[in-house]
Parts: sequence; structure tokens; C-alpha cells
Amino acid sequence: MYVAPTLALIDEIKERFGAGGVVPRVITSSTHPKTAKAAIVEYLKEAPELGDVLLICWNSYIDLPFFANQSNWRVIIDEIPQLDVCHLFALPRNISKITGHLRLERQINDRVAFVEAIDPGSLQSHLECVRDDVDDQFAPLFRDVLSNNRDVFIEIEDWNRLVERSEFTTDEKQNELYFISRLNPQAFRQTIILGANIEQSKLYHWLTGYHEMGASSFHDSASRLK
Repeated sequence: MYVAPTLALIDEIKERFGAGGVVPRVITSSTHPKTAKAAIVEYLKEAPELGDVLLICWNSYIDLPFFANQSNWRVIIDEIPQLDVCHLFALPRNISKITGHLRLERQINDRVAFVEAIDPGSLQSHLECVRDDVDDQFAPLFRDVLSNNRDVFIEIEDWNRLVERSEFTTDEKQNELYFISRLNPQAFRQTIILGANIEQSKLYHWLTGYHEMGASSFHDSASRLK
């Protein structure tokens, strides 16, 4: 399985395989508009144990809800993926959008904790309901919380102050919740990553010291949006 960062690179790799007499299977948003991930999941269920080549994009790979027969595949990820994403919300009147679905799971240290779904099945059903413009603002965060390939963190003091005690102020910056979503090792099980200077990347340092996260690491991510 070859995982590319862009559709253009998928096309280029497909041509290279073709020149060598190999016809790969390609499943992307171009071949399966709006259904690429579902098509990949179904294909992996039926794919032969040997002799198959599948080309997909990173955005589909990282959000696959299920990877059937994973041990049959050698996954090659082209380019070092972005380690983290920050989800930012100011919700002085709509904090229930968070409290209705999320809670703190456990602490990493005295400042940072994991975030988890109160009811994963209910949250998944919520994401699959008829589209709503307001709910769409929270969907990326909720999908990351449900993902097996990501962990979501927040500062405990911010959660307690804004979510538990609703201590909102006229200072808008003080009303902002920063959720940090980071890739975890599950995303790279049985994979090869093609990328220059990977040992100097944030991804490498995070995964090799997985869950030894300090407050400075959290702030390094969140400060980009402050």
C-alpha cells in the first residue's frame, strides 16, 4: 500500500507502476467521490494476501475506521505527516456543544490530560446525522477524539475553568479552549515512512517518547494559534 500526500503524486506513481507493467488499484476522492474511505475499507476486506498494490491518499488512510487484514500489507507513507492539529473554540454561550460529548479521560501530568468521548457510539451517530452548519464546526475535533490513530489533549486548568466552572470573562482570549490532536503509534504500525531527516522531525521525537508529554510540548503546539 502506497500512501501519498496528494492526488498529483498518486497519478505520478500510478504511471511509474504502469511503465513497469504493474497495474495498481487506486482509491481516492477522484475515483470514489465522497466514498473513498468506505471503498478502501471494503477493498481491504476482500484483497488477496499477496500480489496487490493499492494507492491511496494520506487523508483517507489516517481516518480509516477499520483496517482489515492489516498484517497482509506493507504500508509505505510518502512524506513525513504533520504531527498535530489545534482545534480552537470560544464558547461562552455554547459550551454544551463540548460537555454533551466529551470529558477528561486521564492526566498526562499535573497540567495536561487526555480527552475522550462520553459515549463513542452516540458521538459517531451524531457525526453521521443529517448535516448541520453549527455541528460541522465541531466535527473535526469529534472525529479526532474517536480516531484510533490520534490522541486529543487539553490543559486541565482551562478545562476546569471554562467547562466545569463556566468562568468566562470579557477578555475573549481567556475564553478560548485549545484542543491538541496528535498522531499516535497506531497510525504507523507496520509502515515505512519516506522522508528526509525524519530523526529531526517533531513526529519522530513525539513517537519515540510517546506519552512522555510535558506542558512545554503542549504549549509549543497551541502557541501557533494564540
